[in-house]
Amino acid sequence: MFLSGGKIRMRDEDIRKILATSGLLLVDAMVFHEVLARSYDEIRTLSSIRSKPNIKKELEDSWKKNTQKEL
Repeated sequence: MFLSGGKIRMRDEDIRKILATSGLLLVDAMVFHEVLARSYDEIRTLSSIRSKPNIKKELEDSWKKNTQKEL
């Protein structure tokens, strides 16, 4: 990263590192979700969520429920 004209600029290498890390975090979250879904009947699996028309909303709703209650 560097400053250019008062703005922070990122090098391509930095952007690639951020994207790679973000991808790994998403994979970890998905694996964690599947482990929970297999352990608790009230948590839907990713495949059941994937069949819904708005996957993003379904995941958000699922995680809101999962994080607001004790399992």
